[in-house]
This record gives sequence, C-alpha cells and structure tokens, in this order.
Amino acid sequence: MSRRPEHIPRRKAFTKPVKAAVLQRSGGMCEAPGCERVGRDFDHVRPVATGGDNSLDNCQLLCRP
Repeated sequence: MSRRPEHIPRRKAFTKPVKAAVLQRSGGMCEAPGCERVGRDFDHVRPVATGGDNSLDNCQLLCRP
C-alpha cells in the first residue's frame, strides 16, 4: 500500500451547500459530456493532488460507470 506524499493535501468532502448547488445545476444528471444517466457521485474536475479545491466550479456530478 502506497502512502500519500506529504506535499499533497488531504482530500476533504464537498460541503452540503456545494453539493446542493451542483445538484441544482445538473438537474441530478451526470455532467460528463454526452452522458444522459442519473448522477450519483460528486467528483473533482481538477484533483486535489494537482491543486484542485472543493469549490463549486471544481465539483461535478458523475454517474457510476
């Protein structure tokens, strides 16, 4: 099992207000281009490991597949 390098911040969960805004923006549907499935997972557009944050602009709703 590999360990997270010290220079990479720990990933934090999206806040409830951010999740609610993403659900409203997406209408509950996956935000991947061309996908028409129901969204189920909140994910970072830009990963925390590469400098992403937990802002609304960096949160997307994706389906499981």
